[in-house]
Amino acid sequence: MYMSLIYTCELNGANAFGYLNQLQQGAVDAAQQPDFWIPWNYRESVTATSDAA
Repeated sequence: MYMSLIYTCELNGANAFGYLNQLQQGAVDAAQQPDFWIPWNYRESVTATSDAA
């Protein structure tokens, strides 16, 4: 499962370590809105979360 996530990050130009780190930090939000936390969308989710805080 992790290798699939890492490879998907690579295919979408996302830093896999950064993605998995942000996924852990936003675990509650990711559980509530998983479609915002897929590798090709998570940057916008992180930016929106940072702006709201």
